[in-house]
Order: sequence, then C-alpha cells, then structure tokens
Amino acid sequence: MSDMTHERDIMERLELKIRPLTNELRFYFNGKTTISPRSNFIVFNIKELMNSDTNIRNALFFNVLKYAWSLCLDSSINTVMMVDEAHVLLSGGNVLGADFLAQIQRRARKYNTGNIIITQQPSDFTPQAVITQGKAIFDNASYYLVMGLRKQAVEDLSLLIDLNDNEKESIKRYSQGNALFVCGSRRMQINVVLTPEELESFGSGGGL
Repeated sequence: MSDMTHERDIMERLELKIRPLTNELRFYFNGKTTISPRSNFIVFNIKELMNSDTNIRNALFFNVLKYAWSLCLDSSINTVMMVDEAHVLLSGGNVLGADFLAQIQRRARKYNTGNIIITQQPSDFTPQAVITQGKAIFDNASYYLVMGLRKQAVEDLSLLIDLNDNEKESIKRYSQGNALFVCGSRRMQINVVLTPEELESFGSGGGL
C-alpha cells in the first residue's frame, strides 16, 4: 500500500466517524454557542442528555466540563466550579470522566478556584476502574461534609477517607441536618440549621 493510499484510507475512516457529528448529532456538535461567559453565574442543565447513547453522553459531558474549566483559568478572578450529581459523570466506570474530575481537583487551587463535587453515594467513586481517581479526588479536598449514609455506603466511604469506628456509627444514625465536617485534621459533628430565607429559596426539593 502506497503512502497516498494509506493516507486516503485514514481520511475515509475519519470521515465515517465525523459524519454523524454533522448529520444526526449536529444539534449537539455542529453549531454556535449561545453561552455568555460574561455572566457571573453559569449553569449547564444536562437533563436532556440523559437519554443519549453512553458514548455520546460522555463526549457531551467532557465538552461541558472542559468549557466550564476553561472559564476558571484566570487566577486573578476567584471562581467556583460545582459538579452536582457526580454519579452521572462517573456511571459505568467512566475513566475519562474520573480522570478529568481528579485533574480539576488537583489543579483548582492554583487558579484560585473552589471545586465542589456533590454525590449521594460514595460508591460512585469506588468501582475498580475509577477508585484511584476517586481517592485522588478525596485526598485533594480541603473539606468533607458527610451526611447520613446507610451501612454499605459508610463502608464505601471508608475506602476513600479515614473514618474511625465512632464516626462510622454516627454517620449511620444521622438524621436530617446532622453531618460530619472534616477540615484538615479537625473533625466535627455538626447540625445544619436553615434560616427561613434559605428554606424559602430551596422550595420543596429534597424532602424539605
């Protein structure tokens, strides 16, 4: 096979892979952004992506996170990057998603960025495929706020952070508002009390 034939073969295979991005998937990948980065508060609602094919969904998540992270790279501006429902990004042992979160967690301080990762189950970070990244995410966290968990979830959490027996038992018995707050070497049992204004802003979500 000549070099020209080999190159043509590569280009044809590349075209086959790219074609869906400009046809049936053009709504996601082939358009102009409508995002205004001048806003001080940007939310990416990914609800409509949840029914997408896994590979497409992961590609879209990566694009969203990559763009969001690019907005945090000006160290002269204090920023916060928050990833809620992290299990969506990590589902199926998504190594690329876990790698990206771990890298952000390691580098955020350098750019005066606070990184907040929220999930309901520690097991999202403990599958064999992503546990190395899961540990890195927790090791590089400045704070943990651990609310009530069931027995298995407590055991999963203990794979990621050090918990003594008393803390494990306390976490299993926590009621709404109770939490373990860890800041460096300080570990405190706390009770979160909402103000009337905060309750009003939350609405009825989360069983309030």
